[in-house]
Amino acid sequence: MPSRETLRQAIKTILSTNNEAEYEALVAGLELAQGLGSEVIEIKCESQLVVNQAYEIFDTKEERMQQYVNKVQALLARFREWLITYIPREENVETDALANLESSTEMMGSDSGTDVQLLHSILDVDSYCEVNTTNLV
Repeated sequence: MPSRETLRQAIKTILSTNNEAEYEALVAGLELAQGLGSEVIEIKCESQLVVNQAYEIFDTKEERMQQYVNKVQALLARFREWLITYIPREENVETDALANLESSTEMMGSDSGTDVQLLHSILDVDSYCEVNTTNLV
């Protein structure tokens, strides 16, 4: 029987647009779930655009956004089952909790192990995320 564990991770990006940040966080989460051996995943996303692009309901007009969509599609294909659900920010209590957690770790220092900081765009590197499961709580 598969476990129904929930993985919550605050991910800080260095990018400027909201859409890029959403995709960076989504890809990091997908790679983390894959590294942990997950086969069935459910993703909650506060970007309706990203959800609709992942399901190929909306087309992308910009080349950079198409690269993100291609990366997400390639990662999703590695899972037996997946679901992405749009959760409006005002209804997403978990997002607020993670944002507060990320802010508090800045005050405590980065050694708390509760957040991930992305130093490069996923589009700039071939192999992006290496998962060390001994540091996950």
